Amino acid sequence: MQRFLIGIPVEKELAIILNTLSKRLLADNHLLHQAKIEPHITLVPPFTCSDEQLHVIQQQLLEIGHRSKGFTLAINGFNHFNDRVLFAAPTHAEPLLALHQSINQALLPLRILKAPSERFHPHITLAKAKRSILQLHRQLDNLPSEFVREFYVDQMLLWKFTDRWNVVTSIPLAG
Repeated sequence: MQRFLIGIPVEKELAIILNTLSKRLLADNHLLHQAKIEPHITLVPPFTCSDEQLHVIQQQLLEIGHRSKGFTLAINGFNHFNDRVLFAAPTHAEPLLALHQSINQALLPLRILKAPSERFHPHITLAKAKRSILQLHRQLDNLPSEFVREFYVDQMLLWKFTDRWNVVTSIPLAG
């Protein structure tokens, strides 16, 4: 069994900006670490599956991609979860929520998801704390107070974990 995740990649220019901000945060706080993956929005968190299930997943994703139109997504500022995760926050994410729901419904019969994700919180992780840091919200002061960017979402990616996350399949969205 191998580990995979499904997500939306961030446009290259925005990824460079977010990686730069992330590295600046990491330089200022040794308790933070960066994810072993390019900036993205997770649609399905890490899961394990067999080779046979992987083939079915890829077919399901291709069908969903064919039925789903590309869309513009806006990033508007930064926030944190539970004193452990600093992230960039997308807004007007209705098409993203619909895509997430379609994927979850398609994968549910495969029983690879830990639980149907009803509390989907789309975000782009900048840094994670190795343990809870009560002052994590203060790290937000090190980020630009006004940060608004838009990017066009035209694909989903399926990543596989080896020593870091690597793209296995790119699934284009119609439109």
